[in-house]
Amino acid sequence: MKFHYQFANLLGAVYHRGDLVFDPSSNSLYSPVGNKLVTYDIKNGRSRALVSQVEYNIKHVALSPNGRLLIVSTERSQVHILSPQTGRILYRKDFEKKLSSINGIKFSPDGKYYVLLADNKALIYLTPGIAFTGSGRELSPFKIHKVIKAHYDEITCVSWSPDSNLIALGSKDLTVKIFGAHKQHPRIPNLINLAGHSDIIADEDDDETPKRLSFSRSSKHFFNDSLKTDSSRVYVSNVEYSNKIHLLVTGFTNGAILIHDMPDFSLIYSLELGNLGSIDSIVMSPDTDWIAFGSGVRPLTHGDIDGERLTQSQLIVWEWRTENFVFKQSGTGAGFTHVTDCVAYSADALVLASGGTDCKIRIWDTISGFCFVTFSEEHKGPITALEFQPNSPGKVLVSASLDGTVRAFDLTRYRNFRTLTGPSESKPAQFISLAVDLIGGDFIAAGSQNFPEIFLWSLKAGRLLECLAGHEGPVSGLKFSPVNNILISCSWDRTVRTWNLFEGRKCTREVLQLGSDALSLSIRPEGNQIAVSSVNGNIYFFDPESGEMIGAPIEGQKDLGFTKTVKDEAQDRDKFFTSLAYSSDGQYLICGGQSKSICIYHAEEKVLVKRFTLTRNQSLEGIFDYISKRKRAEFGFNEALIRAREDGDYAPISLPGVKQGDVGERDANPIIATYCVQFSPTMRSFVAATTEGLLIYSLDTFDYFDPYELSEDVTPSSVKACIENGEYLDALMQSLKLKDTQLFAMSIERTPLSDIPLVVKNLPLKYVELSLSFLSSALETTKHLEFYIIWCQTILRQDGLALKTNYSNASSVNADLRLLHRNISRWSESLQNLVDFNKYRLTFFDRLGNSELIDDQEVPSSDIEMFDNDSH
Repeated sequence: MKFHYQFANLLGAVYHRGDLVFDPSSNSLYSPVGNKLVTYDIKNGRSRALVSQVEYNIKHVALSPNGRLLIVSTERSQVHILSPQTGRILYRKDFEKKLSSINGIKFSPDGKYYVLLADNKALIYLTPGIAFTGSGRELSPFKIHKVIKAHYDEITCVSWSPDSNLIALGSKDLTVKIFGAHKQHPRIPNLINLAGHSDIIADEDDDETPKRLSFSRSSKHFFNDSLKTDSSRVYVSNVEYSNKIHLLVTGFTNGAILIHDMPDFSLIYSLELGNLGSIDSIVMSPDTDWIAFGSGVRPLTHGDIDGERLTQSQLIVWEWRTENFVFKQSGTGAGFTHVTDCVAYSADALVLASGGTDCKIRIWDTISGFCFVTFSEEHKGPITALEFQPNSPGKVLVSASLDGTVRAFDLTRYRNFRTLTGPSESKPAQFISLAVDLIGGDFIAAGSQNFPEIFLWSLKAGRLLECLAGHEGPVSGLKFSPVNNILISCSWDRTVRTWNLFEGRKCTREVLQLGSDALSLSIRPEGNQIAVSSVNGNIYFFDPESGEMIGAPIEGQKDLGFTKTVKDEAQDRDKFFTSLAYSSDGQYLICGGQSKSICIYHAEEKVLVKRFTLTRNQSLEGIFDYISKRKRAEFGFNEALIRAREDGDYAPISLPGVKQGDVGERDANPIIATYCVQFSPTMRSFVAATTEGLLIYSLDTFDYFDPYELSEDVTPSSVKACIENGEYLDALMQSLKLKDTQLFAMSIERTPLSDIPLVVKNLPLKYVELSLSFLSSALETTKHLEFYIIWCQTILRQDGLALKTNYSNASSVNADLRLLHRNISRWSESLQNLVDFNKYRLTFFDRLGNSELIDDQEVPSSDIEMFDNDSH
């Protein structure tokens, strides 16, 4: 099994705070989420996260006009230049010592310059990689071109003229000043001052460069006249202006959006998105068709909680001409208000379900990364557990909640078809654990937090079968055995119990004692081993049949690392695993808990195989591994003092009773933690529900060189030569030795259809396994669908029995077969939808031809309307 998993995507938190940016093609949208950037390909329906992470939350984002450079700044005045294609950081500069904050970044329209707004200064830099007349190509990433300092307060916004000769700056001193971006020009004065505003300037724009640089106020308008709601406490939060179509888009703190036609200031649209908080970012696509809105999450007030406002982040793309929502996603607030507590993969790995403290269940497409269904009205309490029914892959989802209900959802019709409750309606049980029968799929068990009992239902009958008593504390984990009718449970009473479902009320078979409270439970797919995590940080292994402990436990406290927070120092005894899960082959165990790390152990050897660090975001707490005692303040760690002293700048400590700055300011950073981890059934990825959202780690994020039995005579040129000479078997084997996907695709596609059985017949078994692995992955994106399926069919017919009996590599073969099944199922569904669409269209044409409506007869308006809609 390979362990080079790389961070691939971020689900659940679609937007934090910062600038939204469209790419030059208007197809993709860049959204800052914490210290990561997520790209949403709206046209193709895909999302991915850039591999690189910065050290703090991203505040501002700018993309060059040619789309080759991406500049981001953090809340700690750090500037990073990235490549959008690779997602790697190219350059980095720290302005924290020189500047207090960076308030904006913007490229010039010609892409030769970019400006940083730093305090009351504007720093204009030359764009690296741009060729300038007379000086050649600029290679330095941060070469200053001009420094503008004319405002008395912080600069809040900037705008370039279309010819990149003028730059307009708006400041908190309530003035707009226009400067020349280059050296002194006889037609451009040193400064043009525009005053008259009565509040902080949100944004401005230079429509065009006039021939005579003289400006005067021609009119004055008020937004209050266009707002539908009470505007006494409503302020402008963000503004976007398009000088191509003279459109002004304004966002407000209450979620209202106004679109005006300039310069007449005539109102075109007024949007009132009720559950949307303050509009933090507005951006218009370069082709002016789409407008993107972003709303982050801020600390809640009593009125916000009552109105369910600001409890989730929102990312919306609106097509203003047709008044349609092109893209609309919502998510958690990156740990500020809600977190995702549980996740579950479907058996075919096509669907991922998540639930959390926001009482909502979200269904995600693992290929596109988009949420396509949200169940928000069914549960009234936090979601604590999710399980898919094994007999209907990806079609039936079962959930447990603290509201005292267990619900079953039909993912075909998207409805809640079964609701299961406890025996007492006056004292409902708060369910914190869930298990679904792996053999028949009919039995559902749930463990309670306020009652030390296990409730057993029949999903088909919809009634309670039994209440299993025996535990003396909350039941924290439940699992059914995949080979017999045994239920395993663990509890805070420091015991693990096994139950036989056909022995009535007194069905306890074994009671296994632990040294501390049990937190989580997982069972091996073969059913011969169970793993239990406890509060002391250990993982215990038992045989469910005999009840005997298998070897010594895994001591995982040190593997989780040391976590230091700003308030206090977390002790070693506070480190434990809250979630663990076996891989589909049963050889590995993935674990996560109160730490920034995820650990993968070998189940048999009980050794740490790999440890992943979830994030390096220092805006969260629990990131530092070690903080010296000398940097500790009187009441816990002083974060600002720690960073200052680490940089060598000994900042003074304010004396008690000294009031300086905003004494009412309160900062509370979320603590990084892992709430649930799951391996994908294909073992090509795993998901971790963390404070930041759902982090997806995958093996398919990048191309790597991992040769197999490589020799000196095996080269890409030799592969191409074998193809030209008709030696298709040798070409295929050499491409597999190089493990190059492009050469493998070339060898597969250039092989004649009649030669496929002969090539597969003479292919050694170890190369058959590699071929099946490559074919399973290539089926996801190939255009030669039938040809690749013929290859897979031929391999399985000729070598299927040999692959089945090859126990030495059964785990990887099973994972490849699951991936193959997932991709074929996806293609089958897509083709079925296409065939149905074509069938209905052909039926329409057939009826239209049989009706003999030619020239002298009128075609029904409904048919014409349907035909026009289908054409579009």
